[in-house]
Amino acid sequence: MTPFRGYPPENPRLMDNELSTRLIQPNMTDSSPENYNAQKKAAQRRRRNRYMREDYRKRKKFITCVFEPGQYQELEQLAGKFGIKPTTFLREAALAYARQRRILSREITDQLPLLIALLRNIANNINQIARRTNTFKQASFYDLAKARRNVQKLEAAILKFIHSSNDH
Repeated sequence: MTPFRGYPPENPRLMDNELSTRLIQPNMTDSSPENYNAQKKAAQRRRRNRYMREDYRKRKKFITCVFEPGQYQELEQLAGKFGIKPTTFLREAALAYARQRRILSREITDQLPLLIALLRNIANNINQIARRTNTFKQASFYDLAKARRNVQKLEAAILKFIHSSNDH
């Protein structure tokens, strides 16, 4: 069979290679492009429904939850704070609770690389101070003040992170 390339089809049952003759309605009296597109969409919908029925639902498990209107509104608001759908939020919240972990908002996860870089810089500075102290058997006031400032920066960043994650 050759794929159909123009309108109207000479034989309405021989349209695309994708569309099998079983999926196209056999009694097509109107061979207009609109009818062809409607038939094609219907065939695609049937293929998707078959896929969902046969493959997808075997690989995924579904749980149904019932909420009062107020509870669902609260769930939507919480999910909105995290920028995700309510169903995704519910799944993530259930798993986080079971694993005794937190759900982090996108804002916080976007700031994590910056916090990690700050921690690495501070650790590097402290290692340099320790190396210099061990080499010269003494630490300069400048080095100790720099280490103290870095530790204070670290403490402020961690407190900011904790407070911002508690807000969500």
